[in-house]
Amino acid sequence: MQRLNLLLPVLALGCSPTLFQPTPCESSDQCANVFGAGATCDVDGYCALGNEDFVDGVSAGAVRTVGIADVTGSLQDLGGGMRDGVLAALQAHNRDNPSARQFLHDTLDDAYDPQISVSNLRSVLDGDGVNEGRSHFAVLGGMGSPTTSAMLPVINSNQVPLFGTYSGAEHLRATPPDRVVFNTRASYRLEGEAIGRYLLHRTPVVTQIAPDNVFVFAQSALTIETNGLTDIGATAEDDLDPYGLSGFLGIRDALREAGQDNADIALASYRATNTDTSIASDYFFRWLLGLERLKPDIPESGQVRIGVAMVPVASAATPFVKEVIDGLADIEQGKPPPGVSAQEWADTPATVKSQLQQAQVVITSISPVGDQLAANLRNSNAAKYCQGADGRQPVIVSQVVPFPTGGSAGAVQYRQDLEAYDPNLDPGFVSFEGWIAGRAWVEAVLATGDDLSVDTLVATLEDPSFSVNVGEVLSFSPDDHDGSDSVYGSIIDVGCTYVDYSRLNDLNPQ
Repeated sequence: MQRLNLLLPVLALGCSPTLFQPTPCESSDQCANVFGAGATCDVDGYCALGNEDFVDGVSAGAVRTVGIADVTGSLQDLGGGMRDGVLAALQAHNRDNPSARQFLHDTLDDAYDPQISVSNLRSVLDGDGVNEGRSHFAVLGGMGSPTTSAMLPVINSNQVPLFGTYSGAEHLRATPPDRVVFNTRASYRLEGEAIGRYLLHRTPVVTQIAPDNVFVFAQSALTIETNGLTDIGATAEDDLDPYGLSGFLGIRDALREAGQDNADIALASYRATNTDTSIASDYFFRWLLGLERLKPDIPESGQVRIGVAMVPVASAATPFVKEVIDGLADIEQGKPPPGVSAQEWADTPATVKSQLQQAQVVITSISPVGDQLAANLRNSNAAKYCQGADGRQPVIVSQVVPFPTGGSAGAVQYRQDLEAYDPNLDPGFVSFEGWIAGRAWVEAVLATGDDLSVDTLVATLEDPSFSVNVGEVLSFSPDDHDGSDSVYGSIIDVGCTYVDYSRLNDLNPQ
């Protein structure tokens, strides 16, 4: 009888992971809820799965995967959402096919810290001390761009499949693709290009925003010495982390099409995992009033049109959006906004003040603000920070999955599986993405057959005949390990709830 083990989370930098402790139980239902329908509670009170011998996380009756993500820290909405979605998909298969190969999945907490991510990965490679080889066959449905960047050399040198990560970063999309890395979502670069093009050409209230009038807010590395950096368009590749840079490159692509040079892009950042975004918001208002090297185009008459393109996570997007909206309210009331002194405000021409008081500001973001941004704004002041009676534009967010409460076949099945997994969870973009990764993983393993190995799995995924319909069709090839390039649209509407925005469904670069 093979005892099953639940990986205990790693909570802090420098901690070594506590791994593979046998999981106690009181009933087989408990084990099945965690490990799948094939798991039972043995006579000694521990979860077990028959007489199974695992080699590199694979046995005749089961395959083990692990997610490495932040599930208790500031980004637990992303890491936890991916975990829930993956488990919902895997457990649905296990319930429906109890005599077939079972899918077991654990999660290791890395607190969004690259050092812990690598430590967790190495612990998987070291095995559980009972079975042969590594403890898990693949890293499935993990989360994080800086964390996967740190893990990638270990992934490639040990040929551990990395599948369905919540990251659209460029390092996971090498040309030619890394042999064992497969993505189930569109890249951050495609999302950034989509919101950039939208601001320039497709804004619903205005027909066009000038390239000089687009302001970018993105994530810098944990290692910068301040809470943020300003005027770094020309040095973005040195000053942004893998997440912030990937999204910025897409926005830059759109702006370059309109004739903008890197050095002319107004870009401010925040330090990863930090929630103090005042450096960036102060710079936004100083830029807006023409007090910095870069300045927007403020005509003497006519509508002033300003676009904000964000590449943050929810914990940073929330204060930044609030600071921008509060500062715009200050300007409307004739008061200096944050970052602008009383004297600088007094010296600002009256015509500029008048124009800015009536400015049309459109805020956009790419998808890693997740479901949490809407919840955070709602908890702060829905009437103030989301679309209200004054008709102010809602925040527009690109997405990489169809609308989770929509009518697509994938969304319907996802909601059913999520309800069965945990009826207390609400459908959302992040867990839907996790479900898609889990569902695609199940289909790939089943298509590979009994002889599951890294070689046979890669051959299956790269076969032109293999595809998975999850509301859209995912497919791969030897030259393209991105299962999807689709970008969808949403808005945070009245009451701070996400609303499907079909107008944005054409955001994919043409």
